Amino acid sequence: MVGDRPLGVTDPARSRLHRHAPLALVLLIGAALRLYPVDRPYVGADTQTAYPRAAVLAVTEGHWTPPWIAHGPGFFDLLRVTYSIWYGLGRVAGIYRDRLDLLASFVARPLPFVVSARLVVVACALLSLVLVHRLGVELGTSTGGVAGAALLAVTFSHVRESHQVWPDVPAGMLTLAAVVASVATLRHANVRRAMAAGALGGLAIATKMSTFPVALPVAVAALASRGPLGARAIRASLAALAAVVAYLAASRHMLLDVRSALAFTSHQYDLTFGASTHGALGLGQIVGLSLGMPLALLGGIGLIVAARRRPAADWIVTAAFPIAYGIVLMTSTRLFVRYVAVLAPFVALFAGYAVAEAARAVRSRGVVAALLVLGLTAEPAWLALEYDRFLARDDTRSQAGAWLAAHAAPTASITVPDSSGYVNPVLPANDSELRRFYPTEAAELQRRLGNELRGWGVFYRGASGRIDRRADERFVVTSTHPALFGHLSTPLVVLAAIRDAGGQVDAQFAGTPDALPDEVRYDPIDADYVPLRGWRALERPGPNLTIWRLPPSPR
Repeated sequence: MVGDRPLGVTDPARSRLHRHAPLALVLLIGAALRLYPVDRPYVGADTQTAYPRAAVLAVTEGHWTPPWIAHGPGFFDLLRVTYSIWYGLGRVAGIYRDRLDLLASFVARPLPFVVSARLVVVACALLSLVLVHRLGVELGTSTGGVAGAALLAVTFSHVRESHQVWPDVPAGMLTLAAVVASVATLRHANVRRAMAAGALGGLAIATKMSTFPVALPVAVAALASRGPLGARAIRASLAALAAVVAYLAASRHMLLDVRSALAFTSHQYDLTFGASTHGALGLGQIVGLSLGMPLALLGGIGLIVAARRRPAADWIVTAAFPIAYGIVLMTSTRLFVRYVAVLAPFVALFAGYAVAEAARAVRSRGVVAALLVLGLTAEPAWLALEYDRFLARDDTRSQAGAWLAAHAAPTASITVPDSSGYVNPVLPANDSELRRFYPTEAAELQRRLGNELRGWGVFYRGASGRIDRRADERFVVTSTHPALFGHLSTPLVVLAAIRDAGGQVDAQFAGTPDALPDEVRYDPIDADYVPLRGWRALERPGPNLTIWRLPPSPR
């Protein structure tokens, strides 16, 4: 020891530790809320398995065709690179003989691939916290940076979407990175920084098309930075060129298949700005449920205060995207709750700035800022934790799939509710799945999977109420839910037909009461059977499923 200082720890080192400790604590909290329960098999036909399946299949078949051009291929590209590295390491280690072994591994056990994709999203979420801190510092105070990062760490929308294998959080991170680079361009009048801002903006748009307002801060920073008009025009032109190159590198199918790209884009535009969707939540309701009104109001106050205290160009570069994106949301007629995840980091950023400005007016500003942050984060942190705890429970679709795996004979026939997959049990690998998702590789996958593959006949009931009559052992799965997707609930006429055919209930898996409590809130247009509020009133995620056993078909 030297005095009261540990030997080997210098004052500058201690100063750095003291300076970075609050952000490290924020990152730890943010990681805990996003990583628990990352290893659980929570269910989502679109938001969990669709992107990993498409990326693994692309590695196997050697192409880069995204599953949804309209959503932006950037996130698919990121997972495609991730699984390419996965395959390369597996090939070197002798785990995979060829690419088809990678696909067979996914078909047999998809959860490790889904978890790895979740980790990619979580990494983007944590980087978003760091970038919010960086922008807060650029706004003029490290206190505001830490406060903004802390608020984002517990914001319900950001926590929720960090559990989804979906583009919103990665697109939000890239947008933040583009704004950080734009601020650097404004400060340093540097071509390299302008091109970096443009490239990051292009990647953000390639990941989620609705982030197109990121072009505003990139352009303003390049044009408003120091230097002669000609030099600024060159910076702006090179930033635009970098944006186009980055966008096309990640979205080359926009050029390779222009007709499909235009059709997808037109369809997405009609969905977002066309006729309003019956039952969809309004923007005010979405903001209240996803951000919380205290954070949203404080973010608005911070935005106004920053406009009064900062130089005009600084404020425009930082505020241009959230203002423009907010206008896009206000003019949309079909809003999902997840759309707000892109906006959440900016709301947290300006709310953190407001906290710092409030604390600046008193003597013990650090203590006051800490108390304000604690008061603002207490409720959203509890909501995020309650959401995580509910998400960790076994989904009814997983339970029903496990029951069938344990009780259905290898040659059984299983009729599930719908081809969309939203309410169907999660079945182990089976011949029907191979024929649907991997028709080209199905025969070879059957050979490689061997006993791991179920020989079931899996049928979709659909509107016709079809029930297979060929198998000796027949199961029919029916579904109901009091709030979501009523058209996927099994009609009474089909239930009557099952009973008339001698069907008997073998198992039931219920998570939601028929009379939905008032405190339970869902996004009514999203096929996510984990509610936004009211988790304590429910038993587990998922629709209510019943498994019926029918007598053998007459010969």
